Amino acid sequence: MLVDIFYYTLQKAYRNGIIIEVTEEDIIKDGVPCCGYFDFIEKKLAISTAYSRQEVLQTFIHESCHMDQWFEGSKILLDSEDALDEFFAWLGGEDIGDEFDPYYSAKLIQNVELDCEIRTVKKFHEWGYKTPRNYIKIANAYILSYYWMATERRWLDFDYSSKVILEKMPSQFMPLEWYSDPAWEIIIRFNHMGSLKR
Repeated sequence: MLVDIFYYTLQKAYRNGIIIEVTEEDIIKDGVPCCGYFDFIEKKLAISTAYSRQEVLQTFIHESCHMDQWFEGSKILLDSEDALDEFFAWLGGEDIGDEFDPYYSAKLIQNVELDCEIRTVKKFHEWGYKTPRNYIKIANAYILSYYWMATERRWLDFDYSSKVILEKMPSQFMPLEWYSDPAWEIIIRFNHMGSLKR
Protein backbone atom coordinates (compact mmCIF):
# COMPACT_ATOMS: atom_id res chain seq x y z
CA MET A 1 0.00 0.00 0.00
CA LEU A 2 2.86 2.40 0.81
CA VAL A 3 4.38 1.60 -2.59
CA ASP A 4 1.02 2.35 -4.26
CA ILE A 5 0.56 5.76 -2.64
CA PHE A 6 4.20 6.66 -3.27
CA TYR A 7 3.91 5.71 -6.95
CA TYR A 8 0.64 7.61 -7.34
CA THR A 9 2.10 10.71 -5.68
CA LEU A 10 5.29 10.42 -7.76
CA GLN A 11 3.24 10.38 -10.98
CA LYS A 12 1.14 13.34 -9.86
CA ALA A 13 4.26 15.29 -8.87
CA TYR A 14 6.01 14.50 -12.16
CA ARG A 15 3.01 15.70 -14.19
CA ASN A 16 3.09 19.00 -12.31
CA GLY A 17 6.84 19.63 -12.31
CA ILE A 18 7.43 18.70 -8.66
CA ILE A 19 10.67 17.01 -7.59
CA ILE A 20 10.40 14.24 -5.00
CA GLU A 21 13.61 13.82 -3.02
CA VAL A 22 14.13 10.78 -0.79
CA THR A 23 17.10 10.63 1.55
CA GLU A 24 18.30 8.34 4.34
CA GLU A 25 19.57 11.35 6.31
CA ASP A 26 17.76 13.84 8.52
CA ILE A 27 16.39 16.74 6.47
CA ILE A 28 17.27 20.24 7.62
CA LYS A 29 14.60 22.81 6.71
CA ASP A 30 14.88 26.40 7.93
CA GLY A 31 17.65 25.24 10.26
CA VAL A 32 15.49 22.58 11.91
CA PRO A 33 15.77 18.78 11.40
CA CYS A 34 12.57 17.18 10.14
CA CYS A 35 11.19 14.04 8.52
CA GLY A 36 10.03 15.88 5.40
CA TYR A 37 8.52 18.96 3.81
CA PHE A 38 6.80 20.33 0.73
CA ASP A 39 8.05 23.65 -0.64
CA PHE A 40 5.96 25.16 -3.43
CA ILE A 41 8.63 27.78 -4.17
CA GLU A 42 11.32 25.13 -4.71
CA LYS A 43 8.65 22.79 -6.17
CA LYS A 44 10.00 19.97 -4.07
CA LEU A 45 8.59 17.29 -1.76
CA ALA A 46 11.37 15.88 0.40
CA ILE A 47 11.13 12.88 2.70
CA SER A 48 13.64 11.20 5.01
CA THR A 49 13.60 7.44 5.59
CA ALA A 50 15.69 7.82 8.76
CA TYR A 51 12.53 7.42 10.86
CA SER A 52 10.12 4.58 11.57
CA ARG A 53 7.96 3.24 8.74
CA GLN A 54 4.86 4.77 10.32
CA GLU A 55 6.49 8.20 10.74
CA VAL A 56 7.65 8.15 7.12
CA LEU A 57 4.18 7.14 5.91
CA GLN A 58 2.44 9.81 8.01
CA THR A 59 4.86 12.54 6.98
CA PHE A 60 4.75 11.57 3.31
CA ILE A 61 0.94 11.64 3.23
CA HIS A 62 0.86 14.93 5.17
CA GLU A 63 3.34 16.62 2.84
CA SER A 64 1.53 15.24 -0.21
CA CYS A 65 -1.58 17.02 1.12
CA HIS A 66 0.37 20.29 1.20
CA MET A 67 1.22 19.52 -2.42
CA ASP A 68 -2.50 18.99 -3.11
CA GLN A 69 -3.27 22.37 -1.54
CA TRP A 70 -0.82 23.98 -3.94
CA PHE A 71 -2.13 22.08 -6.98
CA GLU A 72 -5.65 23.23 -6.18
CA GLY A 73 -4.59 26.85 -5.68
CA SER A 74 -5.95 26.72 -2.14
CA LYS A 75 -6.77 30.23 -0.94
CA ILE A 76 -5.82 29.17 2.59
CA LEU A 77 -2.32 28.29 1.38
CA LEU A 78 -1.87 31.31 -0.88
CA ASP A 79 -3.04 33.73 1.83
CA SER A 80 -0.36 32.37 4.17
CA GLU A 81 2.62 32.65 1.82
CA ASP A 82 3.99 35.95 3.17
CA ALA A 83 3.02 35.05 6.73
CA LEU A 84 5.01 31.83 6.57
CA ASP A 85 8.19 33.52 5.35
CA GLU A 86 7.88 36.41 7.81
CA PHE A 87 7.08 34.17 10.76
CA PHE A 88 10.07 31.90 10.22
CA ALA A 89 12.37 34.89 9.59
CA TRP A 90 11.10 36.49 12.80
CA LEU A 91 11.69 33.26 14.73
CA GLY A 92 15.22 33.30 13.36
CA GLY A 93 15.81 36.74 14.90
CA GLU A 94 15.18 39.04 11.95
CA ASP A 95 13.53 42.43 12.47
CA ILE A 96 10.33 42.25 10.40
CA GLY A 97 9.03 45.70 11.31
CA ASP A 98 6.62 47.22 13.81
CA GLU A 99 3.51 46.16 11.91
CA PHE A 100 4.39 42.47 12.08
CA ASP A 101 1.99 40.51 14.31
CA PRO A 102 3.34 37.04 15.13
CA TYR A 103 -0.05 35.85 16.39
CA TYR A 104 -1.77 36.85 13.16
CA SER A 105 0.91 35.10 11.09
CA ALA A 106 0.74 32.05 13.33
CA LYS A 107 -3.04 31.89 12.88
CA LEU A 108 -2.71 31.94 9.07
CA ILE A 109 -0.17 29.11 9.27
CA GLN A 110 -2.38 27.18 11.68
CA ASN A 111 -5.23 27.45 9.18
CA VAL A 112 -3.03 25.89 6.48
CA GLU A 113 -1.91 23.09 8.79
CA LEU A 114 -5.43 22.38 10.06
CA ASP A 115 -6.70 22.06 6.49
CA CYS A 116 -3.73 19.82 5.65
CA GLU A 117 -4.25 17.56 8.67
CA ILE A 118 -7.94 17.11 7.82
CA ARG A 119 -6.90 16.18 4.27
CA THR A 120 -4.28 13.77 5.67
CA VAL A 121 -6.79 11.81 7.74
CA LYS A 122 -9.15 11.69 4.75
CA LYS A 123 -6.30 10.38 2.55
CA PHE A 124 -5.46 7.66 5.11
CA HIS A 125 -9.01 6.38 4.73
CA GLU A 126 -9.05 6.74 0.95
CA TRP A 127 -5.97 4.51 0.70
CA GLY A 128 -7.30 1.92 3.13
CA TYR A 129 -5.31 2.91 6.22
CA LYS A 130 -6.74 3.35 9.68
CA THR A 131 -5.91 6.69 11.25
CA PRO A 132 -2.81 5.93 13.36
CA ARG A 133 -3.34 5.88 17.11
CA ASN A 134 -3.19 9.38 18.62
CA TYR A 135 -2.58 10.90 15.17
CA ILE A 136 -5.25 13.58 15.56
CA LYS A 137 -4.12 14.41 19.09
CA ILE A 138 -0.53 14.82 17.86
CA ALA A 139 -1.73 16.88 14.89
CA ASN A 140 -3.67 19.14 17.25
CA ALA A 141 -0.56 19.66 19.38
CA TYR A 142 1.48 20.45 16.26
CA ILE A 143 -1.02 23.03 15.01
CA LEU A 144 -1.27 24.59 18.46
CA SER A 145 2.54 24.78 18.74
CA TYR A 146 2.57 27.78 16.39
CA TYR A 147 0.83 29.81 19.08
CA TRP A 148 3.54 28.78 21.55
CA MET A 149 6.28 29.74 19.09
CA ALA A 150 4.60 33.13 18.53
CA THR A 151 4.54 33.67 22.30
CA GLU A 152 8.10 32.53 22.98
CA ARG A 153 9.74 33.66 19.72
CA ARG A 154 11.50 30.34 19.76
CA TRP A 155 11.60 27.29 17.52
CA LEU A 156 9.78 24.28 18.92
CA ASP A 157 12.66 22.11 20.11
CA PHE A 158 10.85 19.51 22.20
CA ASP A 159 8.52 16.57 21.62
CA TYR A 160 5.00 17.97 21.36
CA SER A 161 3.70 14.37 21.26
CA SER A 162 4.72 13.79 24.87
CA LYS A 163 2.14 12.43 27.31
CA VAL A 164 2.18 15.71 29.25
CA ILE A 165 0.77 17.54 26.21
CA LEU A 166 -1.29 14.81 24.54
CA GLU A 167 -3.43 14.14 27.60
CA LYS A 168 -4.91 17.63 27.09
CA MET A 169 -5.40 17.25 23.34
CA PRO A 170 -8.83 16.43 21.89
CA SER A 171 -9.24 13.37 19.69
CA GLN A 172 -11.03 15.36 16.98
CA PHE A 173 -10.08 18.46 15.04
CA MET A 174 -11.25 21.75 16.53
CA PRO A 175 -12.30 25.16 15.15
CA LEU A 176 -9.37 27.41 14.21
CA GLU A 177 -9.97 29.67 17.22
CA TRP A 178 -9.20 26.77 19.57
CA TYR A 179 -5.63 26.70 18.24
CA SER A 180 -5.14 30.47 17.88
CA ASP A 181 -6.38 31.28 21.39
CA PRO A 182 -5.68 28.16 23.46
CA ALA A 183 -6.57 27.52 27.08
CA TRP A 184 -3.88 28.59 29.52
CA GLU A 185 -3.67 25.10 31.07
CA ILE A 186 -2.47 23.79 27.69
CA ILE A 187 0.15 26.51 27.28
CA ILE A 188 1.46 25.76 30.77
CA ARG A 189 2.22 22.23 29.59
CA PHE A 190 4.02 23.52 26.50
CA ASN A 191 6.00 25.86 28.76
CA HIS A 192 6.89 22.96 31.03
CA MET A 193 8.26 20.92 28.13
CA GLY A 194 10.06 23.97 26.74
CA SER A 195 11.72 24.69 30.09
CA LEU A 196 13.29 21.21 30.07
CA LYS A 197 15.21 22.20 26.92
CA ARG A 198 16.62 25.45 28.32
